[in-house]
Amino acid sequence: MTGSFSSTASQANVKHARLALEEAIMGPSKADLDAAPLLSLWQPILMGRDVCLAGAVKGHPLLSAQYITTSPLIALGPMLDWARTFSRFYTLNQYLPHVLTGGLAIDGRQIEVVDVYGWPALDLTQVQSYLSTLAELIRATTTLDG
Repeated sequence: MTGSFSSTASQANVKHARLALEEAIMGPSKADLDAAPLLSLWQPILMGRDVCLAGAVKGHPLLSAQYITTSPLIALGPMLDWARTFSRFYTLNQYLPHVLTGGLAIDGRQIEVVDVYGWPALDLTQVQSYLSTLAELIRATTTLDG
């Protein structure tokens, strides 16, 4: 996703990512969120060069598994209540590090998620930096009219 966009398939993917980015900038409608799968106990992870979300899902239109990794992340809502991935919006509930810190912190020590399903876990600062860079790259590489 963040690599070269020179092939025809990559161009189609980048155009799709641009549309997803524009949808995220406008924010999801109530109808978008009502139709969105619910992702709980979610954690951003680095899968290759892409940032994805891992978590427990309910109501996914294609996946029957309880625990999933999403398609590449395009945007996170400012209140961490929704996400826009390459393929769809998700409603978010229970950011995993907050759940662990609140429930398992011992003697004031913080719990840190190191990896999920073998993929490195990312903190929100890393994710926001990645998403800003990704948005700039998508905008620089595509136009909405063609």
